[in-house]
Amino acid sequence: MTIFTKISHRSKQFHSFARLTIKQQKTLTIKIQIDMKKYICNVCQWVYDPEVGDPDSGIAPGTAFEDIPDDWVCPLCGVTKEDFDLIEE
Repeated sequence: MTIFTKISHRSKQFHSFARLTIKQQKTLTIKIQIDMKKYICNVCQWVYDPEVGDPDSGIAPGTAFEDIPDDWVCPLCGVTKEDFDLIEE
């Protein structure tokens, strides 16, 4: 799954991305795809989907599991990130 963000053609991000070679742009896109993996809670089976995030806990959509703060807990059962496993698709 890939999440794309609108970037204005006048923004610094656009010009920085445009200066990258095609190979660098593809590498960046692949890295973003890898980071958007789903994780499942081993206790209650709740699935963290980075496309959705966890807005009730302040985790914005598009946030990779690895970027969630270490003190975040499962919204259903309250266990920590250590009790989540990557869902292999």
